[in-house]
Amino acid sequence: MVYREVLRLSSPTVGRLSECRKLLFSIGSGHYRSRSFHSSQRMPATIPFLLADIGEGITECQIMKWSVKPGDRIEQFDDICEVQSDKASVDITSRFDGIIKTLHYEQNDMAIVGKPLVDIEVDDEALEESDIPAALTEEPGAPENLSTAEMHLKEDIQWTAETTNSRTSKVIEAAEPPAENTADTAPTPTTKSFPKNFGIAMPAVRHMTNRLKLSLAETPGTGKDALTSPVSTSYDSTPTSTAEDKHISSNAIESQMFKVMTQSLDIPHFLFTNQVDFTSINLFRSKFESDPSLRCLFATSSGDAPRKITTLPFLMKALSYAFLQAPKLNSHLDTESDPQKPRLILKARHNFGVAIDTPQGLLVPVVHDVQSKSVMEIAADLTYLSRLARAGRLQPKHFKDATFIVSNIGSVGGSVVSPVIVRPMVTIVAMGQIKGVPAFREDSDGKEELIKLKQAHLSWSADHRVVDGATVVRCVEQVRVFLENFQALALMTK
Repeated sequence: MVYREVLRLSSPTVGRLSECRKLLFSIGSGHYRSRSFHSSQRMPATIPFLLADIGEGITECQIMKWSVKPGDRIEQFDDICEVQSDKASVDITSRFDGIIKTLHYEQNDMAIVGKPLVDIEVDDEALEESDIPAALTEEPGAPENLSTAEMHLKEDIQWTAETTNSRTSKVIEAAEPPAENTADTAPTPTTKSFPKNFGIAMPAVRHMTNRLKLSLAETPGTGKDALTSPVSTSYDSTPTSTAEDKHISSNAIESQMFKVMTQSLDIPHFLFTNQVDFTSINLFRSKFESDPSLRCLFATSSGDAPRKITTLPFLMKALSYAFLQAPKLNSHLDTESDPQKPRLILKARHNFGVAIDTPQGLLVPVVHDVQSKSVMEIAADLTYLSRLARAGRLQPKHFKDATFIVSNIGSVGGSVVSPVIVRPMVTIVAMGQIKGVPAFREDSDGKEELIKLKQAHLSWSADHRVVDGATVVRCVEQVRVFLENFQALALMTK
């Protein structure tokens, strides 16, 4: 009888909800004689099926195809529709058994993530609390949500009645006269009286207290008539950061880099990458560093002998020899003298700029006349320029007349890059990190054996307006042969 009365009062009007609350409190106070609930016919409920978040950053999807129409019966995991985001195409499947009542979008419409996609009529006993959208449970007073609220009304009645009966029994116990005190017995403390409607809370509040593992019995209501109502709480607030953005001006080196790289945006880059075996060069380097007598052969006039040598001088010398066969790669493109008829200037000198990472930024000093220097002389120039660059003592003459640029990005890390050409040059190469890789090799008997090689990637960029791909690849292949057989460099030295 009481359940029917509450169902009648829960019709879609806000005013009747307060009557329903008063009726529930009367149940706990004993004004209604307790009667057992009788079973009633199950009532179907129509719930909105929300479009779930299908990927990070996606806020809307296009409806590509509907697999259902109003009136269709569906089961769990049946396809509802196919949606297309900017990243992927996804089939949306049903979580419920029921009947499709409404389609909220037409085909090719943009559906909003988190908004209703379709309305499904389902059996109310098949629903769980987690199946109900938060918008319906957090606004129980809205008229359009009252039909959904009936799904949990019986549970609300039982929970509220049990809570209220518990509070009422405590008040009755507190009202009984205390036992007579003896000399050895401490006086009984006065029991705090409970206000009207103590323990009654809105569903949104109960959901929050369950999530935060709080007890309503220890949380007095602060709303009207001691009702516990949803208010803004520090538990749900997002921490506010006090950090502030910083505005940093570019230094001279960064400003120049910005200018040069902006000019390079007009150049169509032809990119090519190949692997080079540095095993033989690394073996020679190890022998050079461990043999003092070998190092003494390369002592300077002051008597100082180099302690180590890197792979970069070998690469620069191999490039210089290869450019003798491919002079276009060591050239400048002149587009200023006559913009209508650009001309290519083949450079006789091989002046290679080398990118060096310094505390001030990226600097590119130039090693001049590589074509006329030995590997050890190139190594000495690199050591000298690196020392000046890191000390901030490079002069304008150290940056002049570059015809080609070498970037040793492998000294920092990484394997393959896309280097950017600097005008008026037409090519650039970047050397990746040397790594040990497994490989197969045939021995003298023709059998394959597994060996370890030291390999690195060379990443090339060329101005495709004046240099074709075949020219670049032939030059790259010649550089590889020189590096993998570096003894040939000695045979070609004049």
